[in-house]
Amino acid sequence: MGETRTPIRDADHLRDAFALLGALLAAEEVTASIAVVGGSAMLLDGLVASATRDVDVVALVEDDELVGASEFSVGLERYVSAVALELGLEPHWLNFGPTSLLDAGLPTGFLRRCRAETFGALTVFIADRYDLIHMKLYAATDHGPASKHMADLEAMNPSLQELEDARRWCMKHDVSDAFANELDSAIARVEGRRDG
Repeated sequence: MGETRTPIRDADHLRDAFALLGALLAAEEVTASIAVVGGSAMLLDGLVASATRDVDVVALVEDDELVGASEFSVGLERYVSAVALELGLEPHWLNFGPTSLLDAGLPTGFLRRCRAETFGALTVFIADRYDLIHMKLYAATDHGPASKHMADLEAMNPSLQELEDARRWCMKHDVSDAFANELDSAIARVEGRRDG
């Protein structure tokens, strides 16, 4: 029978995980910088208080440039696994799936808007609310109105201008008519909740 793994409960729990990872990296004289989005960024920004299963890493940060996470230094998995064992987290509590968003580009100025926190040898660039609105609108459109992404988007209470900016960005990632229709439905839902 496998061990029970806990979600990341709150911002303090997440900072504990980052601090341990940063200490392990420092002990090996390795440094790393990551840019995070999704629920973990919302936790760190104080936008939500709900637990999250993992940390969505959208990119590495090297010399003030965003780099695909597939190019991360060899051996990171060992440190991530050690943190997971120590704190009882999911084995892959650092999730590199969102790096595919780099293919069509993140919102202009993404890295400049990020807020950085340092944990020993680890620097975490935390996505700004403005950019999280873009990504949550994209995810809410993809996963539907009953998804956690829609709830997260609504919790941020985006303005009409923020939704319009996010819509333009989303259409760079999927130009199909079907996606555009779902996107407009998602926006209408958010606007209806705010005005209702």
